[in-house]
Parts: sequence; C-alpha cells; structure tokens
Amino acid sequence: AVQIARMWVHENRCVFGDRLINDDDKNWLKDTLESNMEEFTSLKRDMLWAEKSEIICADFMIHGADPRIYEEVKIPDLQPMIEDYLAEYNSESKQPMQLVIFGDAMLHVVKIARVLRQPS
Repeated sequence: AVQIARMWVHENRCVFGDRLINDDDKNWLKDTLESNMEEFTSLKRDMLWAEKSEIICADFMIHGADPRIYEEVKIPDLQPMIEDYLAEYNSESKQPMQLVIFGDAMLHVVKIARVLRQPS
C-alpha cells in the first residue's frame, strides 16, 4: 500500500507540481496530498517517507522491456542506466553527445521521458 501511495504522490506531483512556480506552492501541494492520503486511507504521511525522502518513477530501467514497467527508481541505479542509454546513443550517432549526468540532469531526463511517453 505504501508503494502505491508513493506512486500516487509522484504522479500528482508530475501532473500538478511541475506547473507550480515556487516552493510555497509545491509545499502546499505536498501537504494537501499527504492530508488527503491520511483522510481517505489508513496510511500516515510518515509512512511515505520512512525509507526514502525522494520519489522518482520511470519506465526505462529495464532495458528492452515490452511492455515497459513504470516503477519507483532507486537513485543510485538511475545514473548508470542513463549513462548506458547515452553510450548506446553515442555509439550509433554521427554526432555523439559528451554529457555529464548529475542529479538535476537525471531528474530532467526522467521528466522528459515521462512527457514523451504520454499519448498525443
């Protein structure tokens, strides 16, 4: 149940939170999501953050999976996977990209991948 609640928070943050412009609004959204979760389920907000303080979900962690599996990602596993995809791209491209993959860049890759997978 906690895993589904974490994914629910993540999805709402992607759909609504990415449109918010300041930290006050993002904190309001987080508090609202946690309050609603507590009101309508048996889960408590502390349960969401007991193991990890950040929620990142992606569907590209299993290379070649069909159908793709959208699941929560462990941050230490994310960087090597993105670097593998980048290396694969660079090996096939006439203009390889020499990019440094750091924390914020990884989060942007996850967001971009999610947007590109949305039906048009």
